Amino acid sequence: MPARTTIGLAALALALLATGAARPEECTIGVASGRATADGRPLLWKVRDNAGVPDNEVYRNTALTLPFIAVVSADGGPDSPAWMGANLRGFALVNANVDDLGAPASLANGEFMRLALGTCPSVREFLTLLEATDGLRDTHANFGVIDTTGAALIVEASRDEFWIYDADASAPGFLIRTNFACVDTAGAGIDGLAGEERFVRSTDLVEAWVGAGGLDLAQVVGRHARDFSDWACRPFPLPCYECGEPDSLYGWFDTYFSICGGGTVSAAAIQGVAPPPAQEPAWLTTLWVHLGNPACTLALPYWPAAPVPAVADGPGTAPLCDLANAIREGVVFHRPYYPRFVDSFALDDGQGGGLWSVLRPAEATVLAAARTRLAGWRLAVPTVAAVLAFEDSLATAAHALLVLDVVTDMPAAPAGRPLTAYPNPFNPACTLAFDLAAAGRVQLTVHDLAGRRVARLLDEARPAGPQQVAWHPDRLASGVYVARLAAPGVVAHRRLVLVR
Repeated sequence: MPARTTIGLAALALALLATGAARPEECTIGVASGRATADGRPLLWKVRDNAGVPDNEVYRNTALTLPFIAVVSADGGPDSPAWMGANLRGFALVNANVDDLGAPASLANGEFMRLALGTCPSVREFLTLLEATDGLRDTHANFGVIDTTGAALIVEASRDEFWIYDADASAPGFLIRTNFACVDTAGAGIDGLAGEERFVRSTDLVEAWVGAGGLDLAQVVGRHARDFSDWACRPFPLPCYECGEPDSLYGWFDTYFSICGGGTVSAAAIQGVAPPPAQEPAWLTTLWVHLGNPACTLALPYWPAAPVPAVADGPGTAPLCDLANAIREGVVFHRPYYPRFVDSFALDDGQGGGLWSVLRPAEATVLAAARTRLAGWRLAVPTVAAVLAFEDSLATAAHALLVLDVVTDMPAAPAGRPLTAYPNPFNPACTLAFDLAAAGRVQLTVHDLAGRRVARLLDEARPAGPQQVAWHPDRLASGVYVARLAAPGVVAHRRLVLVR
């Protein structure tokens, strides 16, 4: 494990705390071979920093030889640079800027990635493209790549040269990169290099997960993309009772050294298909994307064979990203003059509430639904329409959740809500909970958005105190429903999102 730099970093952290300045454009990427993952499929991921371009979207590009989907800056088009994506042949690509490989001039990282995703069916052709463009391209990047053969590489690429690192050949089966090139360290260590703290923290996390039974997609999208740590690579607790200098920042911490920072604008994890002799369709390579800061939204899946749902690719900005940006500015990173600082109590209030009490169960539901659907698709190839319908149902449900349960409800204390639901979105069942101040008759019903009652859960006398009722909507389609509670002294509603 690389040595952690300790001398001088405390002073640097205090100086950064005082200024509140945004950190430079930086990203954290990683790749794991099937040997390191729980299901034997390669994984590729990226947490993207670019505070100057907060509006991201998922765009399906069909302008080149191979259709592909990618995260691009908002209002994307056929010529948009790509920042992480996968194509119809199962080739996937991410990048991180490398400060010590020179600055680009024309065909820079994102433009080169667009070209590669649109023309390379595999890692082999990607390496051929690099050879053909030596001296012509203007890349300064660490590229992470996977394909249907099981290949999982990091490629460090300057304008004139590139260097290949094989994840499967590494002892743990994975590789991490931030913003320095290992070829330039010459074995001297990484002290003082760009992104050193994120490199160490990311390596620590993934190494622990691989050692505990194999890296899982849920760990990458749910925990790694949202990880907060300090200058010594120590995780911040949530809520952070000991954070906050000066006193006016009690409960807040600085994300300058974190994987997820104030300038993080999106994240992706790409799950490949099982390598030969398995015969999984290449297009089942799945791009999971956080549109917006990962701490402020949830990851959703997209497939290169299908068009992108409208909420992820708007005519200007993407509605999903717009909501995440509103949550970032109004709920999580909302301290004036401190754009990197997180309100830890907004994420987790220590009493079962906070933003993550909504996002994490919802994301777990989406992951489970996609896992089940993918298992079926591997046995029987679906139509493009079926893929789009499923993709769209998840994205639409996530958009409804962010609007109804976060943007609308987060300003109020979660403990003050008379009716709650968990998980939400849900599949196949959710639990409705409420607290009666006095005994009496309780009516709990569920309605569709047209006002029609679709379920009667309670209509009886109940004692005072906390109550819970499970709802199993066996015959209802995916969509938004409204639970209505009428009890002594209270009438309350809670929107529910069912995902099939």
